[in-house]
Amino acid sequence: MRKNLKIEILISTVLAIFLMASPVFPFSVGDIQIKSKFGEIFDASFEITLDYEGAYEVVLGDLSDYKRLGLVRPSLVNLLTLKKPVVASGVKRIIHISSQNPLFFPSFNLVILAKHNGGTLLENFLVTVDFQKGLALNALGKKNKKAASPSKAHTEKIKSPSKKEKAPQPDQSSGLPAQEEAKVSRKPEVEPGGAPSTSFGKVLSVAPTAVVNRLQSRRMLSGAIWAAPRVFTTQRSHGFSSPEDTILLAKGEGLFTVARKIKIKDIHPARIAVALWMKNIDKFIYGNINGIQSNTRLDKLGIEKLVEKIDLQTAKNVLNGQLHEWMLTKRKLDKGEKTEASIQEIPLPVERMDHVASIFDWISGWKSSWEENDIEKHISFYREKESENSSIQKNPAQESSVRKRKKTLFFKFPSPRLSLSSKNLILKQGMTWVIFEQHFSSESLKSRGTKEVRVVWENGTWGIDEEKFYAEKIKVTGLRDSNLLSKNKFPFVIHVSSHSNKLEAISASNNLRENGYDAYTAPVRVSKGIQIYRVYLGRFANWGQAYRVVQALREKRLARHATAIPYPFALRVGDVGSIVEGRQLIEELRIKGVSSFLSISSGEPEGIKFEVLVGAFKKPDNAIWLMKVLEREGFNFKQISP
Repeated sequence: MRKNLKIEILISTVLAIFLMASPVFPFSVGDIQIKSKFGEIFDASFEITLDYEGAYEVVLGDLSDYKRLGLVRPSLVNLLTLKKPVVASGVKRIIHISSQNPLFFPSFNLVILAKHNGGTLLENFLVTVDFQKGLALNALGKKNKKAASPSKAHTEKIKSPSKKEKAPQPDQSSGLPAQEEAKVSRKPEVEPGGAPSTSFGKVLSVAPTAVVNRLQSRRMLSGAIWAAPRVFTTQRSHGFSSPEDTILLAKGEGLFTVARKIKIKDIHPARIAVALWMKNIDKFIYGNINGIQSNTRLDKLGIEKLVEKIDLQTAKNVLNGQLHEWMLTKRKLDKGEKTEASIQEIPLPVERMDHVASIFDWISGWKSSWEENDIEKHISFYREKESENSSIQKNPAQESSVRKRKKTLFFKFPSPRLSLSSKNLILKQGMTWVIFEQHFSSESLKSRGTKEVRVVWENGTWGIDEEKFYAEKIKVTGLRDSNLLSKNKFPFVIHVSSHSNKLEAISASNNLRENGYDAYTAPVRVSKGIQIYRVYLGRFANWGQAYRVVQALREKRLARHATAIPYPFALRVGDVGSIVEGRQLIEELRIKGVSSFLSISSGEPEGIKFEVLVGAFKKPDNAIWLMKVLEREGFNFKQISP
């Protein structure tokens, strides 16, 4: 009995000491609360619960922390600052996170590292934009916890709150935007949608007192994770299994993450990312490369062929232009826009053409003379150079370079057969070009590609001043197969630039028109009270045709960020059958403040087509708002795929 009493007293004493030493609350990090909205200064907070009122440290995760969780650290984390903690009650502290400038992003992972009582916690918050609910920010799902063992935990020395640690700055010498600087300059990886790092971005270590590990013996009672961290298994699809021609963006991934998974020899991830965007542009918010969200399934079928066309400089230009537009989505309508009437659109270059109706019949005659082996008639379609013409007049026996070249072709490839696609008329630097697909077949040669013919109206007729042929690297077989030829399908446009207001867009469009390009503007409604204005140019059958115009624009420094993109839908206004009717309708739209484009093409069996088009859209639903504008102004229209 006495022995049992001693045992009971001993147990009671041990329990009393144990309970006195045990913490009431386990060390933990609570959920994040986000107060700010999209396009505002970031404002969020979270709560931590300590084991006891002792030393602790809270910092934003660095590269190694993100890597430990299998994530890429976005550059916008450099723009966030942890403020001095506020005591909530007892062992609870509230940590505030803020930025000095507004942030723009579709989603990003925010990793927090907390150290206390000898333990270390890593918390991952996925912060994303809910575009369906007023662009409010949300932290999706519960925190994804993963512990770091003491041997791999932060070794950074704790600094006083008064001392600030400079955020890493991007390498501006690379010429890449924030999204790409990481790969080229071997700096931290960045996903599209992350704001570029700037000089004001700071990371503060929150450490009210120095860490004292004098209670190491109690660490197993703490909620902190130690040498044997708990492992949380999450299902993450890598997108290559089912189906094989798609890839899925899992939580925490961005476009560059999946681009790096699609490994193509000697191809920079920026080129792959841009190719993925172009192929899936209808899946991006506002059609912008930064507007991508997790759980989006992207089509990657044929991406290898597309990426070959996109050089690194083009990818850089696309990323810069898209980032500029993405940042414009913060802008709200200005009262000052009431003065927009002071700037009016000037006429399109195509509106000034008087003999356009005859150009396609003339091209048909050129084709027939080639197939008929009528060399004299065929050569008559070409315009003699003035220098050569004067030289021939002095020496009639001398042949022109055109005649020599055509004679060689006629003898080398006799009895040819040609199939031409729908022909599209475009203007480059004020010069008239007729563009079409050409399938050529003879006994010794078969070829397929794009023919671009520059023509000049002179002495009452058209004359070819220049011609170019861009052969496709494919094996040509049945050239008479009509399915191989484009028939009145021009799904590509050139997105020249984006602007915060209509005045800037009209000015940019007028500048292009003055330089001989058929540019037009279109508003893009982001949400109520927020819209941007894009400047588009032309309509094209494929990316290659549009890209060659983009190159011409850049050579003349007319459009730094011009991009060829697939926007297959437009609104056709009215029904016009001539260039005169087209001019009249365009002027009526212009008076009402609606910018338009006159598409002129010819195909079989329809013949020549004049279409007044408004806007360019990646999917039909995007045209609804502009349809209401046209309806309000009394215009008849139809949504089409030009």
